[in-house]
Amino acid sequence: TGARASRGVSVSPDGRYIFFASERAGRFNIWRVDADGSNLKPLTNGDEDLYPNCSLDGQWIVFQRGVIEPRLWRVPVNGGEPVQLTNTRASWPDISPDGQMIAYYYLDPAVEKSRWRIGVISSAGGQPLLRFDFPSTVPPAGRFVRWSPDRRSIAFANTFGSFSDIWVQPLDGSQPRQLTNFKAEQIIAFQWSPDSRSLAFVRGVETSDVVLIEQKQE
Repeated sequence: TGARASRGVSVSPDGRYIFFASERAGRFNIWRVDADGSNLKPLTNGDEDLYPNCSLDGQWIVFQRGVIEPRLWRVPVNGGEPVQLTNTRASWPDISPDGQMIAYYYLDPAVEKSRWRIGVISSAGGQPLLRFDFPSTVPPAGRFVRWSPDRRSIAFANTFGSFSDIWVQPLDGSQPRQLTNFKAEQIIAFQWSPDSRSLAFVRGVETSDVVLIEQKQE
């Protein structure tokens, strides 16, 4: 209660900690709290630290720092000096099941008519190892990525018309393919369970109305 959590949450594999982004101290930072809600602790003190993702060994957190020019950083789960992982734009990281790579999405301002893309780097940081274009049908709300349990593909939410489904981009560079046939409303988040047997997702619908404002005559 009162955590003011927003823009990302992650749970340690052993279920001991919850990591989240919060502006409770006046700016967004990554915080850690025990699963029972006790021992609240800040792990970072930068500006606009968002979207934490805990490694499967439970030793470190990868997060996004910045919004206009976002970069990926990592910090130990017990706190310490953060280390920058990317020198180019990178948003909303997801660590691979073996902990060796990190996937993210980005827009490259150096490329004319650049499309939103998926990037992959080593968990130690450095230049991108792989790059893939998002299909043009991926909406803004779907520009986030998740590793498939087998580590061979990167999953994302794709929307045709008013329905979303989960698609995967194989790392071998072959064409993206549809994974689910939910015919669901817009998918805004999803994740596999640790045993890979279940897939949880959040779906919603955008609504709008036309409003007529008339000026009152004096």
